Amino acid sequence: MAQLSNSWRHGLATRLSDLGMSQANLCALAGMRPNRMSAFFVGSGALENEELKMLHDILVSCEKLAELARPIPVDFKNLLALREALEALRLDDLRPINKHADVATA
Repeated sequence: MAQLSNSWRHGLATRLSDLGMSQANLCALAGMRPNRMSAFFVGSGALENEELKMLHDILVSCEKLAELARPIPVDFKNLLALREALEALRLDDLRPINKHADVATA
């Protein structure tokens, strides 16, 4: 189990870093208390599988937003706009601004 947690911890931390998103903003999007996520990232706490999947799904959606907006950077600090964009993405109502954006739709 520790190996799995380390793998998830590393993967989520890498995605956060690549996006330039803070743990606090990810917590806000996920409705999670920051101290729980902080404990997970330093290795002193665990998250439930459902929580890990939810965090992963949020980060994947944020990566899709970044790709759709490329070359314009996405401000992952603006939570209100980010929530609206994630909802539009979920509803398949968000379109790329760059005709060359290469985003797979699922």
